[in-house]
Amino acid sequence: MANPFQKAVTRRKWTYFLLIIGLFTLSLFWRGKIPLPLANEDRATYLNQLRRGGADEAVAPEPATNAVAAAADWLYSRTIEKQASADALELRELEQGDPEITSTAMRLGTLGSRGFVITALWKAAIEKFKRNEWHEFEFLVRTVTRLQPNFTTPWIYQSWNLSYNVSVENDRLNDMYFYITRGIELLAEGERMNRKSPDMRYQIGFYYQNKFSVSDKVRTLSSLFQLSNIPPGERNAKLFRKDGQIDLAEFGDFARKNPQLCRRLYDQLGYTRPEQIVQFLEDNQNVPTRFDKNRNDRLFAPEQQFPALPIKLPESGSAKALADRFRFTAMVAPSETNDSFDAFQAAGAWYAYSMEPLPPTPASGLPEYAPDLKGVDRFKYRIPKSPMLILFRQACPRVQTYRAERHTKEGWFDADSKWRPDLRADSEADRWFPRGVDGALETPSNSQVEWDRAFALWSDHARLNGLRLSPETLANLERDAQGVPDDYNLLNMDEEQLKMRGLTKRGRDARMALRTYYQQLPVTNIEYFVSSSETERDPIMIDARKKLMEAKQADTAGDKPSAKKFYAEGINLYRQALRRFPAYHRNRSQKAEEDLLETQMQLTRLLELDPEVDSLARKQGLAARGVIPAADEDALRQIVALNLARRVAGTLVTVLDPRVVARAAELVKAAATDPTVKQRIPAVAQGPDAVARWLVTEGEFKYLWEYVTDGSETDENRWISKDNERQLLDRMRNIAPGG
Repeated sequence: MANPFQKAVTRRKWTYFLLIIGLFTLSLFWRGKIPLPLANEDRATYLNQLRRGGADEAVAPEPATNAVAAAADWLYSRTIEKQASADALELRELEQGDPEITSTAMRLGTLGSRGFVITALWKAAIEKFKRNEWHEFEFLVRTVTRLQPNFTTPWIYQSWNLSYNVSVENDRLNDMYFYITRGIELLAEGERMNRKSPDMRYQIGFYYQNKFSVSDKVRTLSSLFQLSNIPPGERNAKLFRKDGQIDLAEFGDFARKNPQLCRRLYDQLGYTRPEQIVQFLEDNQNVPTRFDKNRNDRLFAPEQQFPALPIKLPESGSAKALADRFRFTAMVAPSETNDSFDAFQAAGAWYAYSMEPLPPTPASGLPEYAPDLKGVDRFKYRIPKSPMLILFRQACPRVQTYRAERHTKEGWFDADSKWRPDLRADSEADRWFPRGVDGALETPSNSQVEWDRAFALWSDHARLNGLRLSPETLANLERDAQGVPDDYNLLNMDEEQLKMRGLTKRGRDARMALRTYYQQLPVTNIEYFVSSSETERDPIMIDARKKLMEAKQADTAGDKPSAKKFYAEGINLYRQALRRFPAYHRNRSQKAEEDLLETQMQLTRLLELDPEVDSLARKQGLAARGVIPAADEDALRQIVALNLARRVAGTLVTVLDPRVVARAAELVKAAATDPTVKQRIPAVAQGPDAVARWLVTEGEFKYLWEYVTDGSETDENRWISKDNERQLLDRMRNIAPGG
């Protein structure tokens, strides 16, 4: 018989055991691991199964159970799981990103010493980098990121290391391309484990934008990027070689499918012969790609593809609107991509995706600082670390501007733009198509469409973030903010504190809106981007760009007469566009002026080298033989030639002005009935062209070179500022014949 002490001990053990079981069971309900009875979404079906032995039909709960169900719902709403997932907070680890078993096992295997292990691995990675042991370096980097997968800094830092520091250490461009892709893939892997990080998404977009489009070696890297989007079977060099010769039929089909790639290789890399293009394909057959060549070019799994693209789509809000503008769904379905898909479009997809975790734009339509997230918003939204929020938000329109500029530079202007590689073929070996075959290549995308999209994006960005306020709105804000000090600390004060200072919330908000507006205007340069996209999409500017590209091509080919003609026409159209959109050349950017200066200088250079101009300059220089030393005759001749070339250039351009043309036609018509016109303007007898030349050399349109400024003396109204015009003249004086 057990003694009383043993019985007491046994009772205590059973009591503790039952309490442990009870508390553990309650914790399962409280944590939400086991649903509370009558609190699940299928309550009616649940009750029905209890009453009818598991029948499938659902019946509504009886009125007597409604109070019980309400209490169960109230309790369930207080469980940890429900609160963690309520209002899309996504606080659970599984909702932060994709789980990764290997990294979890590695973290658990360190037995509390993870910090020491990571430090040692990080130091070892730095040593491998210093020794240029790239494969070992990449292995250590991936190990570090797996040991701390939810800490975003190592992912961003080490992916930057691979894409920038490691890649530039390689001389061969395909090796450089390989490490750029590895850095992007590493960061994309980290993003899948940290889906609430706008910074990681933004950085992936920035890598695409910067490394493939605006950095060094961009022409080759952007071409390799396009190869990654072409199935390996379609770019296999063996397809294009038969009996040691290029099969022009197969090669022509490839060129028609990939006109932008082929034109970039031709124009920018000098691969003018089909053999050179095929050799480029052969040398880069094994670039990272989206397709498995060992399985008949079937797609890899999304996480194995390059270019890496967002797998999850934005489902609502401004992020979804941006994704739709970038044809985000088409990029997830590679079968719909074509030769126009580039790194800018991939960057735009990631930028649009990075907007999803951000707080919504201000409903008031007024500019605001980065909001101070409070309460539930701290878990729903994220504020990026860099750049500042307003610049972060304009990443999408900015990259769209880059994309539109790329189409302009490469000569894809509008739907009528075509490229004929055989136009200047010197021999049969240079031909891309058999004789008699129309070798005109065209692409589904062009700069006019892309500039339209850029203008829409910039306009939306300015409207949603209050960057282009009307004069009336500004006047109202100034009135409301009168007497309110420009103190940022006012934002942290509630209405009672403001009242103690004699201020109102409305006045404080107006002052902060004005402060933010005038700070963000120069930072975003919004006026330039809106006006430039609006100008560049205009048909007149599109035609001007066409003419100027034709002028450069003719100049390169040695066709000087055509080059002079195209330059004059292009400059005239360019000026017409500037007159139609004066804001384009009156904002803070000098791009419009630089474009005009460059083309003016090229035209003047061609005219200065013209034999007639040079002969006249020599005569004028020799006429001064008795005045200047003989050694300076050649220098004088060059100065005279430059001045003559400027005069002729001004004439060539100005006679094409619509105002001059209309006035010349009017004078020719008047001369038929008014003899005084013939006496005053003898050139009317030679026709409108002669009258137009007379008007710009001797008559009422005597602008000549000064036509650039439209005769204005104030910088506000001049086409080109006085300082820039002075710099242009200094540069042109240094132009030597043949330069």
